[in-house]
Amino acid sequence: MEEKIKVSIIVPVYKVEKYLNRSMDSLVNQTLDGVEIICINDGSPDNCLNILKEYKEKYPNKNIVIIDKQNEGTWKGRLDGIAKATGEYIGFVDSDDYVALDYAEKLYNAAKSSNADITVCGFKRVNSETGNAYSTEMNQFAGKIIDMDKNPEDILSINTALWNKLYKAEVLKNMHNLPNPPRIFDDMMFLLMAYLNTNKISFISDS
Repeated sequence: MEEKIKVSIIVPVYKVEKYLNRSMDSLVNQTLDGVEIICINDGSPDNCLNILKEYKEKYPNKNIVIIDKQNEGTWKGRLDGIAKATGEYIGFVDSDDYVALDYAEKLYNAAKSSNADITVCGFKRVNSETGNAYSTEMNQFAGKIIDMDKNPEDILSINTALWNKLYKAEVLKNMHNLPNPPRIFDDMMFLLMAYLNTNKISFISDS
């Protein structure tokens, strides 16, 4: 019986060979079963593609998908990943970041229990050399629900990055595409467009 994909994690990759192993290690060791890792090698000129191929070979049972394409930027790369994703939910991880091993599990369970279109977790800003945290953010809203019909203004309190959120797949697969993607603030623009397909947002305290 084919494994059900619960969460597709999309990872845009460009000139991050210094950080990519750490990021991939955090993804292949997720505690949730049914995770799909979609890596978008966006024409990276360094050794990123070879690193991704090594992970795919080393972890044949981890549902690693590699899309190797010419450089078109993060916006187009994410859309390519969304089109390829087969998961019930979709998340994003930047390839110079890394996530807790229960990242997908906690967000997925919270999304299912709240039936939210988007579920938001906290995050830490860390020193890349020491691992010490400078700050912990977006973890103060645990249990909060934003109903877009009742209190849409509350989205202004949410950080504008894509990576500390889990989205119902249909929210992103039905998102309007821009033929000319924004050159700046693309994460914020992407998230604002996702909100147009969103009815309910939930939060967890975990970072």
